[in-house]
Amino acid sequence: MLNGKGIAKLRKFKGYHQKELANALDVCQQAVSKLEQRKHPVNEETFTKLLQAMDISATEWKDIKQLFTPPPRKMRNKKTSL
Repeated sequence: MLNGKGIAKLRKFKGYHQKELANALDVCQQAVSKLEQRKHPVNEETFTKLLQAMDISATEWKDIKQLFTPPPRKMRNKKTSL
């Protein structure tokens, strides 16, 4: 559902510090850090609060998530020597 790096990038884009986002989510700053590092799972309630704090809809989140997700690495051509 969520990518920690995407959360961090969106938070920074919106101009929030971790502490400010933590206050909006009713959690401590360390919990936001763990969310961003993917050390703590995001439940549905936290996800809803996150969207509200960032002032975006679930549909917008999907679009934004695609923007922040790097494309897959292209396969490199392997050269073989004879």
